Amino acid sequence: MSNETARAPSWHFEKRINLGDVLTTLALVGTLLGFMLTLDRRLTVVEEKQAQQAVIDRQQDERQREQSNEVKAELKDIGAKLDKLVERQFDMKGRP
Repeated sequence: MSNETARAPSWHFEKRINLGDVLTTLALVGTLLGFMLTLDRRLTVVEEKQAQQAVIDRQQDERQREQSNEVKAELKDIGAKLDKLVERQFDMKGRP
């Protein structure tokens, strides 16, 4: 047996570039660029929606604060009216 047949075939690179390889590389680069542009647009849309939602959230928080204050004021009024009513009832029972 000779040394040439006993050895496994070794790797070798050709110095030529095939047209298919160039086209494949260009297609890959184009696909990546398209993906990045699409991703950038989608990210921009998400950021805009997030900013809009932040404004809506602030408005809702303000409305909720106002309504809470209104409820507290109404409860104070009810408490004051109940105090007056109790005083009247107490005064009526106390009269001879």
